Amino acid sequence: MADQWDDLIWEPQRLKDRMVQCPKQTLVVDCRFRLDDVTSGRRAYEEGHIEGAVYADLERDLSGPKGDRGGRHPLPDKESFAALLTRWHVTPSTHVIAYDDGGEMAARLWWLLRYFGHDHASVLQGGIGAWTRSGYDLWTAAPDARPVVQTGGGPGDQARVDLRERRDLLATREDVQAWLGAGNQRSALIDSRARPRFKGDVEPLDPRAGHIPGAACFFFGDALSAPATYKSASDLTLHYASVLNQSPIVYCGSGVTACVNVLALFAIGVRSRLYAGSWSDWCQDEQNPVATGDS
Repeated sequence: MADQWDDLIWEPQRLKDRMVQCPKQTLVVDCRFRLDDVTSGRRAYEEGHIEGAVYADLERDLSGPKGDRGGRHPLPDKESFAALLTRWHVTPSTHVIAYDDGGEMAARLWWLLRYFGHDHASVLQGGIGAWTRSGYDLWTAAPDARPVVQTGGGPGDQARVDLRERRDLLATREDVQAWLGAGNQRSALIDSRARPRFKGDVEPLDPRAGHIPGAACFFFGDALSAPATYKSASDLTLHYASVLNQSPIVYCGSGVTACVNVLALFAIGVRSRLYAGSWSDWCQDEQNPVATGDS
């Protein structure tokens, strides 16, 4: 279990060593983003980022266009995500390390990579704050063009990642409805939002307040000991003790902060599914039941 945690969550020194030893097979991605100021992440990136890092925007790069379903941050389709990885010159041997300043956005990229079949992905423990506290510099220059790996098929051909959607990592609205219809016996349903939103005391973003009946509140921030800093494997095991023998469905407001719980569970060997549309998708359908309070 500890080995899996270490594979997914990298300390700054490990990333620095990797950048020196395997620069052509390493891609660092800055995922900083704020929902209340959607240009702040790009500005922060331009003011200083890890050397060679590219920037990923939650709404432009890590989400698809909004529609009648899918919530506020629908998943990008396979073609769009493949185009993004092509722009970044990601190949099957590229290890992608995502970072931010809170944990949520880096986890979203990590999950998308896993969902689309690219397992060589990790997040930076402590985010950019840990990087600077470790004494490493930030850069303001745009990253150099990454090398293109030749496949032998012709000039300029690149060994691209062969994306495939892992449907076993994803839950849909229908899956959650089926979970409710089965009497909640097959697995746990985890709500990753803060308890006031879970209880329905407040709802700043969506038209209905509350939670999906039968869900348990596991606020994503409780998997972290500090911003972007995951708790140890032993502490996470205690935190998720009630769902260790289940295969939870995990949701939040729009499928972003829930990725922190999904990653933390994965790090201790618990495989879960992300309800990507999350509450913003569920509450769109007035036929879907809603619960309030602690129950």
